[in-house]
Amino acid sequence: MKKRIEFIFIGLLLCLLLPTPAFAQEILGEEDQTPMNVTIVESPIKLEKVTAPTFGTYQKSAHEQEIQATSDLLIAVRDQRENKKSPWQLTYQLSTFTNGQEYQVKVLLGQGKLSTNQSGEVVQATPQKIAADPNEAGTILEAYSSQSTEYYYQIDKQKIHLELPADLPTGEFVGKQLVTLLNTPEID
Repeated sequence: MKKRIEFIFIGLLLCLLLPTPAFAQEILGEEDQTPMNVTIVESPIKLEKVTAPTFGTYQKSAHEQEIQATSDLLIAVRDQRENKKSPWQLTYQLSTFTNGQEYQVKVLLGQGKLSTNQSGEVVQATPQKIAADPNEAGTILEAYSSQSTEYYYQIDKQKIHLELPADLPTGEFVGKQLVTLLNTPEID
């Protein structure tokens, strides 16, 4: 009798466990019929345009050279956030220069100027100088948005320099800039 009760008890337990996959399939079948919509939205604060500084042609030298840009660095930011109380930052990074091989070139950026599309508007901003080695990012601006939606950060060509190593081979050198906009939450 005791064995029969154990057998019935084990049988009931198995019956309780076996319907679970069938029940799960019914639920999955219902989920397959439920519509799902996925949307990726644009950030309300973004880089609108970045114009890289240019450099001209220079003579080969047995010594290190510091060369100056021939055009300004221009960065346009569009801020359409509802709450503009948190600051934002711009960082700048320059890759190694290549000419068949990689060459270490240091970038020197002076302080720029931040302006808006509304004349006379005061914006709380901290432009910063950087001297960055290749592939090293440096913060060039921290700003708090105001009523404007468009901001323009400009570093004059006279404040942009590259330190070239001695004895570079002749030819064309290419480096890539990376400008990053960070929406930085304010810490209380």
